[in-house]
Amino acid sequence: MMSKDLEDGKKTCINTVYDECMYGALVGHMKRQTQDEGGCTVPWVMENGAGAQDICKLEKNINITFWEAWNRVTNQKDDCPVPCNTLLVNVGAKNLAVSATLLLPSHVFVKHLPGIGLDRKADQPFPVSIIGPCLTE
Repeated sequence: MMSKDLEDGKKTCINTVYDECMYGALVGHMKRQTQDEGGCTVPWVMENGAGAQDICKLEKNINITFWEAWNRVTNQKDDCPVPCNTLLVNVGAKNLAVSATLLLPSHVFVKHLPGIGLDRKADQPFPVSIIGPCLTE
C-alpha cells in the first residue's frame, strides 16, 4: 500500500518500523501519566531500542501503565498508522495420514496462493529456504 496524506495531516500508512512507533506511543502515554514517579513504564515495553528504563514501583502507577498498555498495545486508540507493508497469514489445519516411520514431530505447509504476487529482494531469504527440510506435500 502506498502512503497517502489525509486531510487532517495524518498518513494512511507508515514505511517505518511499526513497533518503534507503537512502543514510542506507549512509553509517551505512560510517562505523561506517571509524573509523580518521574515518568515510568511497564517492564515489557521497548524504549529507544532497549528494554524499559524506568519501571514503575508505586502500585498506583503500575496499574495506570498496565491498563495503558492493555488498552493501546494493538493500536485500539489509533496511535500509529498501519504499516504500508504487511504479511497476511492464515493459520488452519487439516487431517493427515502420517506414516509410523516419520521421524519429524510436526509438519509445516507453505502455500503460495495463485494471483498473489511475491515481491522480495534477493538478499532476503524466503521462508521455504529456511524451513525447507521440514516441508512435505
